[in-house]
Amino acid sequence: MPNIFALIGNSWELYKSQPVLNSVLVWLMIAPMGILNILSMLDEEYGYNQQLWDDGSYGALFVIACIYIACSLLLIWGTACTLIIGKKLISSRAGRSRSSFGTLRTQGRKYIIPLLFTGILQQCFVLFWMILLIVPGIIYAVRTFFYQVIIISDGKVYRDALKKSKSIVTGHTWTALSSLVGIGCVLFLPMLLLDDLSNAVVIAIDERLIPAQVILSAAIYSFVSMVWTLTMVGLYAAIKKLPRTTRSA
Repeated sequence: MPNIFALIGNSWELYKSQPVLNSVLVWLMIAPMGILNILSMLDEEYGYNQQLWDDGSYGALFVIACIYIACSLLLIWGTACTLIIGKKLISSRAGRSRSSFGTLRTQGRKYIIPLLFTGILQQCFVLFWMILLIVPGIIYAVRTFFYQVIIISDGKVYRDALKKSKSIVTGHTWTALSSLVGIGCVLFLPMLLLDDLSNAVVIAIDERLIPAQVILSAAIYSFVSMVWTLTMVGLYAAIKKLPRTTRSA
């Protein structure tokens, strides 16, 4: 089992070898994330959603809701495209072939709905187990965590994807959980610190620059999220190679 730094390093090498991921990052991750961040910032500052509701401007609220939905679907599309490239980590073909952005978009588009509804299904099961007992809910969430990778790499969707993830992780739940926590800390803690620092600097200089900082925040988060997604593919491949056991852990 490779350590978390080796997994992150492999993902970074794959990212550098695939320039098409830069296009995915800009158009399917940073752009929609930036729009969502700006809308959230404006609502927090001006409370326009409540104002529109109070004024009976339901048409404007519908348009805003459509923007939220469209941006969310674009983010899922970006995740699908990232996973398609990340599949090279499983097939051991990292860096040997490259795809155009147009081809990758077409390939990723068909996975938007499966990723969306499998994610909703997983969250429903997690919530169900959380209502019963907290620990079983956490265990189920960890064991079914790799459903996104399985949808892309194995072609399984919905409950089949969740079952496949559960069968792969069962017996190695602690390994998966500790790896996920470790990778999350290595990737996201520096991102949070950098985001807070950039926000403090912008406020100190001129608050009119806050929209620019919001876009920067979207760029930082999107980049880290892409590396995280690629690393999850590598982690799934590593866990899949571990011997199957009959232990419940």
